[in-house]
Amino acid sequence: MAYLAGLPARLDDSQLATVREIARAPLPALPPCSSAQFAAALRKLSILPRRADDDTTGEERVKVYARLLGSYPADAIGFMVRRALETLEWFPSPAQCLAIIGDWERRDGFNEAREQARRALRSESEYRWAELRERLKLASYGEIEIPQAEIDAYPDAIKRALDCEMLLWMGPSGRWEVRRSKRPDLTFLTAEDQAA
Repeated sequence: MAYLAGLPARLDDSQLATVREIARAPLPALPPCSSAQFAAALRKLSILPRRADDDTTGEERVKVYARLLGSYPADAIGFMVRRALETLEWFPSPAQCLAIIGDWERRDGFNEAREQARRALRSESEYRWAELRERLKLASYGEIEIPQAEIDAYPDAIKRALDCEMLLWMGPSGRWEVRRSKRPDLTFLTAEDQAA
């Protein structure tokens, strides 16, 4: 998190690679809730009415619930208990518990770091896309030159997107090229409107 917090608004290629790695890294597994935490969760759920059991059936129920739900982290089990108590009128079945846990979203430091990295990655990608488009506009007006090797190195998806924006086109040679155009004639506008 400290690395991500210290990043500048714009990223160089090395920082971008690190941020991309963080954004794509799988989250480390959370430890399962302890048996004491799980037993406490079942006790909380027991305030909901349920069908009467004999001692054997009750013990089996606890074993089944522990087997199906005991591997989830304490936060997920706590979420399930809160949601069940808020929304259910009867003691939930294992299937209902699993459905509720399916709505749980992990909110810890690792998840927050990954989300922060994804935001930084999106932001830098948008900056770079805008810069590329601006460079190609200038090249299309003949104000700058973009080496053909650079254009050839663009991924095909980028080339097609730039073709849709009429900044690149596939020339007669079969190579992608800058689409040449003239600057619009804005002489009829006031100087203030031209600047805008």
